[in-house]
Amino acid sequence: MIFSNSSNQWKVKNTKEVKLKCNHCGNTCDHYVLGCLTGPAFGFVLQPASTKLGFKKYYLTCSICNQINKEISKEELNHLKIK
Repeated sequence: MIFSNSSNQWKVKNTKEVKLKCNHCGNTCDHYVLGCLTGPAFGFVLQPASTKLGFKKYYLTCSICNQINKEISKEELNHLKIK
């Protein structure tokens, strides 16, 4: 039997939250940064998705309905990181 980490999404640590109006639920709330591993990835079977080598995309996600609201670039991600 092979065990795998089927979750390719993770909440990015040490990032600021952004207050936006959600396109899905209409609430104005803090959105957190969600990382997503897309395409082929290299890593061990039980390794977390955030540490695997591959294509990563980052999104602002509503904290109320947990729906993706906006894709952000790596420059925007670096701006949101807490130093």
